[in-house]
Amino acid sequence: IWPEILREMSGHEPHTQLDGIYDFHASIMTEAGIRRMLAYFQSHPPVNEVQLRRVVAAFLDKFANEDEIEAIVGHELGHWDLSHTILTFALTALNMLLIFLSFSYIVPRDDVFTAFGFAAPETAEMRLVVGLVLFSSLIAPVLTAVSVLINAVTRAIEFQADRYAVDLGLGSGLASGLVALHKANRSSCVNDAWYATFHSSHPGTLERLAAIDEAMAKRE
Repeated sequence: IWPEILREMSGHEPHTQLDGIYDFHASIMTEAGIRRMLAYFQSHPPVNEVQLRRVVAAFLDKFANEDEIEAIVGHELGHWDLSHTILTFALTALNMLLIFLSFSYIVPRDDVFTAFGFAAPETAEMRLVVGLVLFSSLIAPVLTAVSVLINAVTRAIEFQADRYAVDLGLGSGLASGLVALHKANRSSCVNDAWYATFHSSHPGTLERLAAIDEAMAKRE
């Protein structure tokens, strides 16, 4: 259903052909398998989405990289077993609570408006509109700090989930799966440390591969 999802999200018609719609499949299939599937589609174009799904399912059944898929599923199960979903939900909820509490404290204060050169708002609508603009400027540094904290936590739990998969004996499949996903996503191999601190919720591929190799060596 991946091509259907891409068309729906991009607002294209059902029969519009998009470039790169099989990149995801290439990340979970052998190279020979993806080549044969694409060749089959060229010689036997599917007449509808149902036939497309059946053909893709048949090729996945025969040519899927089972070790890599199993390892990635093991990684995701690690998030569940280690309660990472609850942790990230709690962090997001606390972040939203901080924003709403700050907004409710700042907007009713007339001295905030006068400090920025505005007269005290005479109407609730004016207070809300101008207050929202001022609040956005005031909260920005706080949100940046919170974002750095959340990124640090999410990067740490990605390493934990990788180690969980390694402990299940899926380290090799996870490493090759990460490489395949990296190729499919065309992401950068190396992230600048400062850039990653502020913008990256996941560790770089090379960092994760090094951590997986280290965990596998300890396990041996």
